[in-house]
Amino acid sequence: MDSVSPFQFLPTHVVQVIAKHVVADNRVFTDGTRLNYHDYRALLRPLLWTCSNFREVAYPLYCYHLIVTLTTTAFRARVTQYARTGCLSLTCSSRYYLGFPTHHLVKELDIELAEKSLYSGTALKMLSYMPYKYCAFPLAHKFTIRIVRDELDSDREIKESEIEANIGAFVRWVKRAMPRINEIRVQPERSDSPFDINARNFGDLVSQLFRLVNRVKHDFHNKAGVPVRFQLDGLRDLVHINCHSLEDSAQFILLARQNAQTLQYFDSHFSHPSNLDGLIRIVDESYVAYPCLHTLRLFMTHYESWTLRPVFEGAVPFPYLRRILLLCTYPFGDDVLFRGNAATLECLELPYDNISATMLIKRKVFTPTSHPKLLYVNAHHAAPVVPDTFATYTEELRFILGVGPGAPVRNIENPKSVAELTLALSSFGSCASIQFLLLPRIHFELLEVIALIKLLPQLSDLTIAPYIRVPEIADVTQSELPAYMISTYSPTGKRFKCLHWNYVVYGGDDGIDVLVECVLLLALVCPNFIHIMQFHIDCKKLEREIETTIASDRFKEHASRLRHLRVSRCCLLALVSSTWVGIDNLSVLKYYDIQDTKCVTVDPAFAGNFNKVYVSGYATMFFANNDCTNQVSLNYQLNPWTGVPRPIRSVKVIM
Repeated sequence: MDSVSPFQFLPTHVVQVIAKHVVADNRVFTDGTRLNYHDYRALLRPLLWTCSNFREVAYPLYCYHLIVTLTTTAFRARVTQYARTGCLSLTCSSRYYLGFPTHHLVKELDIELAEKSLYSGTALKMLSYMPYKYCAFPLAHKFTIRIVRDELDSDREIKESEIEANIGAFVRWVKRAMPRINEIRVQPERSDSPFDINARNFGDLVSQLFRLVNRVKHDFHNKAGVPVRFQLDGLRDLVHINCHSLEDSAQFILLARQNAQTLQYFDSHFSHPSNLDGLIRIVDESYVAYPCLHTLRLFMTHYESWTLRPVFEGAVPFPYLRRILLLCTYPFGDDVLFRGNAATLECLELPYDNISATMLIKRKVFTPTSHPKLLYVNAHHAAPVVPDTFATYTEELRFILGVGPGAPVRNIENPKSVAELTLALSSFGSCASIQFLLLPRIHFELLEVIALIKLLPQLSDLTIAPYIRVPEIADVTQSELPAYMISTYSPTGKRFKCLHWNYVVYGGDDGIDVLVECVLLLALVCPNFIHIMQFHIDCKKLEREIETTIASDRFKEHASRLRHLRVSRCCLLALVSSTWVGIDNLSVLKYYDIQDTKCVTVDPAFAGNFNKVYVSGYATMFFANNDCTNQVSLNYQLNPWTGVPRPIRSVKVIM
């Protein structure tokens, strides 16, 4: 701290870090209630007036995301206000109040307009009143156009020639106003009623906008069933395609094929697996290759056991895939999705239904050394299943234990009990190296959990369903149970540290009582078990219940061994490599929404030295490494409303 008589002041960079922390603290939950966007901007305003250092941090966050509403008649009054005062709030919504001196800091621009106001030229006329009509968004890289309902100009018929001219003028304005734009997203108004659009004109608008960028996102769910025909033939060199419209997915399949040599990210929704046939197949002995594609995400609404015809054995359409995310039954008739990318695959989300499991196991897609970089494995249900069938547990174990470095694919016979299922793990020769185990749908007895921890000496994190039951041992009363567990099973699992609950505990307070008792008994047996991470249970309520139970007659004599237990929620962040990782956020980040995560490079002051990542369901862990040469950049999570990154104050790594 520098001294300037008679005052002392902090260095500039320290003040800026403090400002970042203030912003981070004010953007998370407060007393269980999330701050809405308007409140968040209100919290930022005082920072703008605090000092120049705070203003340097808060000002870009305040101006990062801008919505312009061109649909309400009240907007015309604001245009008149601008003509008088030279200052205009860009939207009639209470969410945003932003003056024009800051428009050069906007990085994401959303424009809400009615379809007819665009075709009639009214929207462009409104924009022409504003000072940014000549390239006033020099930093904007993302543009979202939202088509909403409005009665503006609804009575006048518009000629086709006028529509074409106004669409062209609007597209030229976008190109001129945002010279750095590289992503365009088309969104409709969210409504339950059908949205009747002019399919031909809308398709022309979208086609012209998409020609300005290399990242396209089409979220127009056409509920009226009117097919939209896009002129996509001229679109080249795209790197990102996102289509969440079932009606238009076939056109975007063709668009992906046109850009196969440059495409890096493809995300699409489908109504039937047959829609995917054109993604890689030309004729029986020809296929389309995607040499740059690193992420493939597919979602289908069709859950029947129907698959595509197998592709001939020599086809390798995705040689460099890093992330495979299938939110559907495996649609391909063979292992074509996994051919040639064993050395690059890092992330796998796949259903563990019978179709997927049979194909992967029979074709020996995964072997102990086949996928050295595979760090994330998440097997999920593609269709409703009976939760109590042991066949389901078997498939889950095949995916979790049979996929990844050093874990062989083995067959597990259908067990007659959960205890037999636990003992079946002993057939795996690589159990000694398993550190994370995800069994989110299996109900365990406490003694079965202890047996599982003993079986896996390196196990540090275990995810199970929170329906664990207290053991009933003959000739041992409930008051004698803690001492019996210590004398019989302690010490167990010297490396075991963290237990994850995956679902809501049902049964009210009684269910939590049983859960807490099992946790305390497990803590008495496992000397290094210190952390409980969960997702749906009230943290404070669980902590209070733990404290109350420790103070009871049954556990108070062992209180010194139990005071170290901690409870927290998990949050998700992302690495530059697109691998999901998790952070222990206890008393640091609290918890926040994990629905919308994007990558933004972090200030080096907050980056860690991490070179290995492993994911366990929603919760994930990573390992610290002192070798700075292998350092990778840790990322912020962007706020889903503003797109502004949250800074990380500190990172606690569970080892």
